[in-house]
Amino acid sequence: MKNFFNLSRREIVAAAILLAIIVILFLSSRLYHQQSTGEWNAHDFREKVRLLDEKQQAGNDLIETELQNSKTQRRIRYDFRDYKFGNSDYRFYKQQHGWDSAARRPFDSALFRARTAKQQYTIIQLNLNRCDTGDITAIPQFGAKRAQKLVEYRQKLGGFHSFEQVAEAYILQNIKPEHLAKYFFIDTIDIKKLEINNATYKELIAHPYFDAYLTKSILNYRNKNGKISSIAQLKEITKAYPELLEKIEPYLSFE
Repeated sequence: MKNFFNLSRREIVAAAILLAIIVILFLSSRLYHQQSTGEWNAHDFREKVRLLDEKQQAGNDLIETELQNSKTQRRIRYDFRDYKFGNSDYRFYKQQHGWDSAARRPFDSALFRARTAKQQYTIIQLNLNRCDTGDITAIPQFGAKRAQKLVEYRQKLGGFHSFEQVAEAYILQNIKPEHLAKYFFIDTIDIKKLEINNATYKELIAHPYFDAYLTKSILNYRNKNGKISSIAQLKEITKAYPELLEKIEPYLSFE
């Protein structure tokens, strides 16, 4: 290496050492600056993560609250429907007092029941022998099919004289007489009578309580002996068991 500055060997070594010190100081300064910046960025990142965690937790809490409110509303609707009033009165409350708008607000079930218990409800009973399917479907445990079946069976009988008769129709077997008595009443004046001394075979056999043997026994007696005057005479003629005659009697006219 040429000595352009005419420096001695010792001066060159000293200059090299000084340059090395300057480089070391410069690099140390840069490293310290990077470390300081890195620490600041890490702290800022951790703060952002903490804020995001708080927001996520708040969101989770909000979702949980909404779910609980939804469960509470469903439970309150169920309690209200079955606890006191039944399906029919539940429909009435919804129409008259705006159930839909109230149901969107969270409320305490016990308090809600305490308030609604003060409402006065009156059940309007239907005449079982005159009501139509539209009226019947408003009664608990009756859908469109059951209502139609009740009307059809009523037409076949000529009317009901007891609530127990409703269960004779297959689809209506599980409806209790006590339930029917709550929502219906029976007016036996509406029962259609069979004129036992004038009815044809087709008219008699169409009735659910008349089978072929009973019908033929009546017609044979009429052809040979004339009119039947009483239920006691009918018993002697047909030898029918008392339970059947008891069911048939409200439908017979001996004129």
